[in-house]
This record gives sequence, C-alpha cells and structure tokens, in this order.
Amino acid sequence: MKAAKHKHPGEEGIRQSMSWLHTWAGLIFGWVLFAMFLTGSLAFFRPEITRWMQPEVQAQPAPAVQAVATAQRYLAEHAPDAKRWFITPPSDREPLIQLLYQTPKPKPGERGFVRVKLDAATGEPVTARQTRGGDFFYRFHFELETAFPWGRWLASIAGMFMLVAIISGIITHKKIFADFFTFRPGKGGQRAWMDGHNVLSVLGLPFHLMITFSGLVLFMVMLMPAGIQAVYDNPRQFTSEVFKANKITPPQNQPAPLVDIAPLVEQAQQHWQGRLGRVTVNNPGDAGATITLVRNVGDGVSYGLLAPFMRFDGVTGALQEAEDDHSATVVTTGVITGLHLGLFAEPLLRWFYFIVSLAGTAMVATGLVLWIAKRRQKARQGDAREAFSLRLVDGLNAGTIAGVVFGVAAVFLANRLLPADMPGRQVWEVRAFFMAWGLSLVYAFLFQRRKWQDLLAIAAAALALVPVVNALTTDRHLGVSLPQGDWVMAGFDLTCLASALFFAWMAVKAARARKAPARTAGKPRAARNEAVKAAVAATAHTPATAPAPTHEPAVPAAVHRTAFEPRGDTP
Repeated sequence: MKAAKHKHPGEEGIRQSMSWLHTWAGLIFGWVLFAMFLTGSLAFFRPEITRWMQPEVQAQPAPAVQAVATAQRYLAEHAPDAKRWFITPPSDREPLIQLLYQTPKPKPGERGFVRVKLDAATGEPVTARQTRGGDFFYRFHFELETAFPWGRWLASIAGMFMLVAIISGIITHKKIFADFFTFRPGKGGQRAWMDGHNVLSVLGLPFHLMITFSGLVLFMVMLMPAGIQAVYDNPRQFTSEVFKANKITPPQNQPAPLVDIAPLVEQAQQHWQGRLGRVTVNNPGDAGATITLVRNVGDGVSYGLLAPFMRFDGVTGALQEAEDDHSATVVTTGVITGLHLGLFAEPLLRWFYFIVSLAGTAMVATGLVLWIAKRRQKARQGDAREAFSLRLVDGLNAGTIAGVVFGVAAVFLANRLLPADMPGRQVWEVRAFFMAWGLSLVYAFLFQRRKWQDLLAIAAAALALVPVVNALTTDRHLGVSLPQGDWVMAGFDLTCLASALFFAWMAVKAARARKAPARTAGKPRAARNEAVKAAVAATAHTPATAPAPTHEPAVPAAVHRTAFEPRGDTP
C-alpha cells in the first residue's frame, strides 16, 4: 500500500485552497447576488410586468409605418421646438407607441425629457397609473437603486466575486457531475443542502458562466477605461465613433419642414428584411435635421447594443449614412452582450432564460444556507464569537432570501392597493420593496428560532395575495384573462400562485425542522464511532506528563452545537 504523503502545516492542494476561495467569494456578496439574480430573472419579462402593473392599458399593436406616421403628427403638434424626438413603434410585447422628446429650454438641473405613450389605433395619449413597472427590477439588477455610478460599481464587483465563486466551485467539486445525479433531500441538514447546491450549479453551469461574464463585459468601458483613455481625448469621442446611431448632429438654425418619416421606415424595413426598432430625429423643423432609423434589437443576437442603422437627411429624405456589417471584434462583443440581455429570445427561449436564471438564484441561496450548515457542524462549544457569526449570517440569510421575495410581492401589492391617481405612487412602490426587505431583516434577528418558518410563510402569503388583490381591484383577473387568452395577465397571476405554493412548502419544511428534536443524540453509530476515534487520536498526542484518562473518550464538543447556538428553523 502506498504511504500517504505527509503535508507540512500550511501546505494544501489546489482543491482545498479553491474551496476556501469558493466559500468566501460566495458569502461576502452572496446577499447582494441573490437580489441581483432574482431581479435579473424578473427583468427578462420587463414589458410584461409593466403591462400587468398598468391594467388600464388594453391597446393593440399596429404596423411600424402606421405607428410612426401617427407619432410624427403628434410630435409636430405638441413638440415642434424640441431638440430631439425618439419614437419606438409598438410590438407584441409593448403595444403602445412610446415617445420621448427633449424640450429646448429645460429647467436648471434637468435634461428636459418628456415621455408620452400613444394608443396606436387612436393616436391619443394613454393615461394610466404611474409605475416604474418592470423597469424597476431591470434597473435594480445592475444599479441596486443607488446613485450613478456607485450602484454599477457595486454590482460589477459582486459580479466579479460571482465569477470567482463559479470557477473555484468547478475546481473544488471533484465529482460535481456525478453528484448532479445524487440528490438526497431526505437526508436533511448539510447533505441535502450540498446535493441541492450541486444540482442547481450543474443544471445551469454554462448559463451561469455566460450571464456572469457577459454582465461584466457590458460594463467593460467603466471597468477597464485605460484603452479608451489612451486613444481618445474624452469618452464622448469613443461613444460617437462606436455608437454611430446615437450621433447628435448640430442644427443649422434655419427653419425647414421635416420630411415624412413613414416612407423612410418602409424603405429601411425592406432593406433589412427586418423590423424597425427606434426612430431618432435630431433638430426637427431645422435645415440640419437628420432622421436615424435603427433595426429592432430582437432581429439578431448581436444587435443588443449595436444594431444596424440608416441615417437620412431630415429635409430631403436622402440617405446620408448606413451601417449593416461590423468587424469581427464588434460582432463578438455584440453576441456576448446580446446573450446577457436576451432581447432576441422568443417566448419559449425567454421562459428558459427565466427558469435557469431562477436556478442561479436558488444556487446562491443554497450556498448561503450551506455555509451555516457546515459551520454548525464544526463549531466549538462555548465560542461566543463563532456563535455570533452564525447568528449574524443565518439572520442575513433568512432576512434576504425570504425578504427580497416578500419585497417583490410588496411591489405588486402596492401597485394595486395605492390609489391610481396618487402623486408619486411609483416612488412608494419602490419603497414598499425596501420596507418589506428591511422589516424581514429586523424580524430575522428578533425571532431567531422561528425566522425561517415565519418569513417564508409571509412571502408565500404575499405572493398568493397578488392575484387575489388583482381580482378585487381590476376586471382583468384569472376569471377573465384565462377565457380571453390574455396570457400576459393570466401568466403573471399563475406564476405568483405557483411561487406561493413553493414558498409555502418551504415554510412547512422549516416548521418541521424547528419542531424536530436535535439530531445530536440520534447520530448513526458509524458517525459516533468516527467521533470517538477522533477523540482517541487527539489524546494520543498529549504530553507524557498529562494524567491518563480513566474513562471512555467523550464525543468532541463540536457535536453538541445546540448547547450554545440554537439550531433555529433553517429548513
């Protein structure tokens, strides 16, 4: 038999060192990553969430040519002196015409942009309750509702830690793919959480790597500006050269009528054999006016940030500039960022994005709980500092995992319960999210032993109430949306009910874990024998002057973890 190689103190293999890195890289930003993953998952259905949160809007999409003509008539009447017009035609996911224009003399400290939504059939502005809708989850995902640029920096740093955790996790788990087929939820404790963490990690491993790396690439200009600073005098020169479709052309300060945009839209769509995504008009009513048409980003994976465009003279309609093809470098970057945004995904693929992204959310959550399960088994009796760290992390886990879910449900409930004409109601929807999360954290530290049970039950109840409150406050509930085939409204309500059932099941598991007796005394015989052997081995190295024990070695104190750190109700 080959003798085991003795390792000197401090010497360890690559897997052991990567295990340490994996553990702490995942824990330090784990709570931020959970919130980012969950809101990022919801962001894949950003337009659909906005439509649910504005039930008054029941419009049908119209062809782009017709919609642009309607938008031009409205803007010519209501914003003839604006510096720029932005027109987004309706689509299957967003049936309204979306307008944005910049006023010539904004107030001090303001950019002077005005947003309007038009019904494509009537051309009239649509009045609906104020809400940020799905945009809140989209912006929170990468800005964390923090002032620019600090939120983006925090999200980027968290993303870096996530990438390190994924790579180190692949190296650490020697049998990760074999463990994927070994899921033992009946084992309970650390083994069940480890199996769940492995399954969730392997299930979406390519997706998790892609979504984390591509998220960092999206902020490449902010994270690695050295190359741009070496070539360009200022960042605006870089953006003007790379993002040519966003170029701002100067006015000539001579009045001239604007050409009809609709024929140009028809010409561009025939050239692309694709759909129109956006129209930008610089200096409408001026001799220096330009009209830029950008192709729909959903027509190609690489169109997320750099879709083909055509620029026309705003007075004569003559083509000035066009770009259909990009270099291999630009296309590669476009594919990476396009895969992250997922704007090209049709409904089936979009649901795949959503489900695998939720698996990533659960992967982060199980990793956080697994940290507690491992530390409890290794905890030393009477170590107050270690007991405090266990209580702290477990409280943050419960308050964040259940609290963020409760916060999401609180946003939807606030959308229905706040008065529709309440000024600033969109601000209170966002406040409901943070208040629910904050209260969950407070509850988790005040009620240590039953925090998981109660908070998971609260999250389940809040999610279940969403379709109920929707039925009580609107006429677009499941009893109406299902027979009419309105799958945006029906799918939203059904997803909330399915999520409520899942968290209710988790709450039941937590309640059973809290009421179950401690497993210390009931350990399998093999485990007790191993503990006794460890104690014997420890006594074998005691100095010769130490008195010889006259009784059977005791089980190590780490086994009696309940003596100083309550197990609580961690499911």
